[in-house]
Amino acid sequence: MGISAWFFAVIAGPAFLACGVLVVLGVAAAYPPTWNETIRKVAQLEIQRRFEGFGPRTQTEFNAAARMYGRESSFRSGSSEKSVSDALQTVSGYTEIALEAELNPIRNRLGTRAAKRQVRLVSNISSIRVASYLWPLGNLVSKAEFAVAGVKWLCSRMAQFPEQPKWRNTHLTLIGVVSGLMVAGIAQVVRPESAPFRWLDLAGRVMLFTTIVVATIQVLQCLRATLVSRFGPVNQWSMRGVRSGSCLILFIVTACYLIFSGDLANALLLFGRWLESLDPIQYGVRWVSVLVMNAAVIAMLLGIYKVARNRAVILSDRLIAITFAPIFFLMLVMLSSYAFGIPGTSFVWLAKACVWSITILGALAAISKCAEWLVKYRKLKALDRTVRQKGFRWWALLAWMGWGLVVIIADPLLSAISPLNYDTVLITLHALYSIISVVWILAFVPGMIVTWLYMRRVSKTYEAARFELAPPHPYMLE
Repeated sequence: MGISAWFFAVIAGPAFLACGVLVVLGVAAAYPPTWNETIRKVAQLEIQRRFEGFGPRTQTEFNAAARMYGRESSFRSGSSEKSVSDALQTVSGYTEIALEAELNPIRNRLGTRAAKRQVRLVSNISSIRVASYLWPLGNLVSKAEFAVAGVKWLCSRMAQFPEQPKWRNTHLTLIGVVSGLMVAGIAQVVRPESAPFRWLDLAGRVMLFTTIVVATIQVLQCLRATLVSRFGPVNQWSMRGVRSGSCLILFIVTACYLIFSGDLANALLLFGRWLESLDPIQYGVRWVSVLVMNAAVIAMLLGIYKVARNRAVILSDRLIAITFAPIFFLMLVMLSSYAFGIPGTSFVWLAKACVWSITILGALAAISKCAEWLVKYRKLKALDRTVRQKGFRWWALLAWMGWGLVVIIADPLLSAISPLNYDTVLITLHALYSIISVVWILAFVPGMIVTWLYMRRVSKTYEAARFELAPPHPYMLE
């Protein structure tokens, strides 16, 4: 690592840290302390108005609602709120009362405006799935607005940050020149007469070294002001905090050295080779891997159980979830048999039972899904809502189903007739059966696409009608 690289590492690290603390304090300045509770309350009201009085919902809609509601978290705890307030007082020069009197109106105004913008963002979107993806984006925009407003406020009111450096550029230049000339003069006196001597190179190196030292002092002064603004005066620092900070700095320096020197990559490569050399049977590797995979499978089964017992979810989604249960149960049995050394061929009967279970449950889920779709279709008819057919015809669907029924029934009947009887009637029946089968197969793909698109339009129209009947959000009434 050259001198310029050392100069960048010594100067840039503390400087970036000081700027980072400044930005964090600015973000915390205008961030409403109750924003997380506010956004969750707004999301809860939005979900309630969409779900109120419309019967069971799909599991996809419940997942979207959970995504919109988010996880419970807090931006700052009570103790960190006090620390941030103390740091802002130190940086801005305000007292606690004056700081709260100036920041609270800003926070309230930004929080109210962000909440209303969040509601308006999804007010015209009927699909809760689409709204659930736009919701966190709106929340991110609101947090960015808080950050920009806080940094802008802090930069305009800084009184003691950063601390004015004691060394000015003229002093720095003078010190470097004088030090370089002094060292060059001393070296001229003590050098051997036959040794070459370069005044400019030696003076330049001493000046560069002096520049690094003095610039480092300036950055350390800035960093000290940052730490004082965050943790109070130096004489109030606890030994535990000093030790923790020292360990953190040592860890960061060590990690940077290992990363940039390549030692960490070499160590990871050696560790990977050591893992590849392990025998799966020895060291309990097989047991550990089986336990980890079984834990994942059991977690899947527990998720299926939660969905299956949730009566707020429509029946078809619950049946679809139960359909996957035999697959995970079979995986659990096969992984356990691998751990105990039992051959997988011993569970062929279990695999066949799982296939039959999946077939039966899948058929029940399909029937339930069709019945639920017909309920949507009838409700739209009751609301006098029309859906464009775009090529879909009920008579064509019924004719295709009738042809399929003929194909299924006629196949065993024709097969039961003696193949030696080749009279005209039998040949005509076979020809007619072949024509019906070909037409039925050729009509399958376009008919399936047209039917699926029509069912999708009916579902979307039903969702839009249900959204129009929902009550307005309370924040939209303000």
